[in-house]
Amino acid sequence: SPLPLQARAWPIMLEGDSVYCISKPGSGKSLSFLLPIACSLADDGVDMSTRPPGPLALILVPTRELGQQLTAVSKKIRRHCNVLRVSCLTGGTDKAKQLESLKRRPHMVVATPGRLLDFLEDGSISLGTCFRLAETCRRAGDE
Repeated sequence: SPLPLQARAWPIMLEGDSVYCISKPGSGKSLSFLLPIACSLADDGVDMSTRPPGPLALILVPTRELGQQLTAVSKKIRRHCNVLRVSCLTGGTDKAKQLESLKRRPHMVVATPGRLLDFLEDGSISLGTCFRLAETCRRAGDE
């Protein structure tokens, strides 16, 4: 069953409205926005055979570690709903491998702002098809 944050956020997000959440680590924030994004894509007919010209969803993250965590959660969702091909674009990791993942035409990109700008500036990615956005942050002292 959903955690309290998810139970409150999912209906709002599934209606297409914005949600602003502040909660402690382990409260279910990741699934509170990733699952509605996956459901919305599936409702739009997106599946693993869909190859959009650019990402349909963008998750901005402050750190490589959070990007990797959200990418891992997204891949778990994919096992259950046949949607969410994800590229993780973060600094401090192999840019060539990230470029290869973009060539597979992901449904969603999880990125740190600096690495996203690198790919935008060199023309490797366009956000013209992106119509879902989530931004995450961590407060000082949160684990």
